[in-house]
Amino acid sequence: MSRPVNGLVCCVGDSSITVCNPATRQTVKLPDLTRNGRDMYARLGYDPVEDQYKVLYPTGAFSVPVTSSEKQEWRKIENSTIDSYRIFSGGICIDGAIYNEIGQSRIVRFDVRTETITIIKAPEESDFLTMFPSTLLNYKGKLGGVDYKNVIRLWILEDAEKQEWSSMTCEFPSELKCLLGSYVVSTGDIHNGELMVFHPWSWSLKPFCVCYYDFKKESIIRKVEIKVNGEFRRIHGIGEKTCQMLCYPGYFENIRFL
Repeated sequence: MSRPVNGLVCCVGDSSITVCNPATRQTVKLPDLTRNGRDMYARLGYDPVEDQYKVLYPTGAFSVPVTSSEKQEWRKIENSTIDSYRIFSGGICIDGAIYNEIGQSRIVRFDVRTETITIIKAPEESDFLTMFPSTLLNYKGKLGGVDYKNVIRLWILEDAEKQEWSSMTCEFPSELKCLLGSYVVSTGDIHNGELMVFHPWSWSLKPFCVCYYDFKKESIIRKVEIKVNGEFRRIHGIGEKTCQMLCYPGYFENIRFL
């Protein structure tokens, strides 16, 4: 499942891609695609200028089939920026552009309106592109990423065209390690300086814990425990097997019909 975009999500099946609105429970199944033995990755993007949604489905050579909310058919976009890639992770839409990690300290930026592709290099001293799951996030309308190695360092892409990055650093609080362990990640939106931190895997019946960290105060400002009821736990095998936890702060309901 891709990250929410204006309350909508994109889900991938064996050979199908579906756009869903959890608020209205409406779904739209897109035309089937051929996998060609590859894992399927689909990313939902939104163009605020023309009020249009598009789904991006990259292939190994980065010829990109795209479908839009106006015309539900796949179109291929040939691009010479990238020869090939080994991984394709993350995926977040910010201000009309979809950002994805493609390995070798690179981020690919897809402009939803112009359908152009550019490559952005991460700072040499950063490690956020080595994290799994991805720590790409929206920091006050700008692309960001978080490192967790002895300290917490938030990287912010100040200028995509010039590829200029800034960073904020603070100590990794011992309280976070006690609550979540040493391996934590962050995703989603940061509009008020609060970083949501959580452990990406759950393997016990204990409540799932999410912490909110304030960079200015350099402290945990609140902790939320999420308890799962018995039926939901039974259906998804929580406590019986290791489950990946997907957390998306900044989600809001959208009553728009697809």
